[in-house]
Amino acid sequence: MGQKVNPVGLRLGINRTWDSRWFAEGQDYGRLLLDPAALVQAAQRVREGGERTDEARARMQEAIAAVQKVSGVLDAISGASREQQLGIGQINEAVAHMDSITQQNAAMVEELASAARSLTAQVQGVSHSMRLFRLQPGERTLSEIDAVELRRQGKGR
Repeated sequence: MGQKVNPVGLRLGINRTWDSRWFAEGQDYGRLLLDPAALVQAAQRVREGGERTDEARARMQEAIAAVQKVSGVLDAISGASREQQLGIGQINEAVAHMDSITQQNAAMVEELASAARSLTAQVQGVSHSMRLFRLQPGERTLSEIDAVELRRQGKGR
């Protein structure tokens, strides 16, 4: 009972030194034991590694916070862009409506100008017709004017 043996090797009859080491052979104790100074150095390296891990975690949290800020700014820009796009759409609609009204006004102006020309021609025709009659005493009629003009032309020949 006091002797320690490898249970795997005992049962199977296999000696695998890489599987476990239950005891040192001969003078190997010194090689297998770690130096206390080496243990202190290893502990120091583990502590330093932990500190570096904490620093890296803090930097990562700062980076994540910065990315979240940038994401918020990008969201705000996106929202403003959508609002601007809606505003531009409304402006386009208003300009199209104004263009339509302007074209309608131009067509109406052309119709009014044509009607004015027609009325002017009719007024001149009526005025010429009215000159055939003497409306006020002392007024000369168109036929009197034409007769005088014809006599002058006849004298000049």
